[in-house]
Amino acid sequence: SITFAFLLLVLAMRVYLGRFERLFDDHTIFSGATYTDAHVTLIGMLVVCAALVLGAIAALPSYYGIIWRSRTRLDDSLDVTPAHGLGGIVGALLTGVLAKAWWGGADGLIAGKPSQVLIQAVGVGATIVYSGVASFVLLKAIGLVMPLRPPERDEAVGLDVGEHGEEAYAGGEGAILVLDRGGER
Repeated sequence: SITFAFLLLVLAMRVYLGRFERLFDDHTIFSGATYTDAHVTLIGMLVVCAALVLGAIAALPSYYGIIWRSRTRLDDSLDVTPAHGLGGIVGALLTGVLAKAWWGGADGLIAGKPSQVLIQAVGVGATIVYSGVASFVLLKAIGLVMPLRPPERDEAVGLDVGEHGEEAYAGGEGAILVLDRGGER
């Protein structure tokens, strides 16, 4: 089921990019396809046709989340929030709609158990609360022993230069070479 969902998600990303963005960028398509794990974590509860539907539907919110995030100042360079956050939420809720007990697990909305969607929603909410609280506690603990942000100058220049002394894309126009002068950068 996961393989079928993955293949349909790749196809869906290809169609979305080609139709709406007029782009056929394989990196973007396969980045989108790797989100399948977030969309279909509970796919063992689904039949193959349901996995295909879930893969196709779950690609949309993640894709548009990535497009929206790229137009904002939010710092999410790996697109974790739209890919795993939004994709995981959609996948978990759709599992509550499409699940079949005979495949393993519980029946979902379509199989006559609408309460499964509520069960999935409670699980999603609990996960969001737990993740937020745990992240807050861990960040506060780390902040007690070291700063959470680098110096302003390093942020302005770019962290690959400030932290590593090199630029991530060193070839071409705008490349920076930083030489270490007695431990200073």
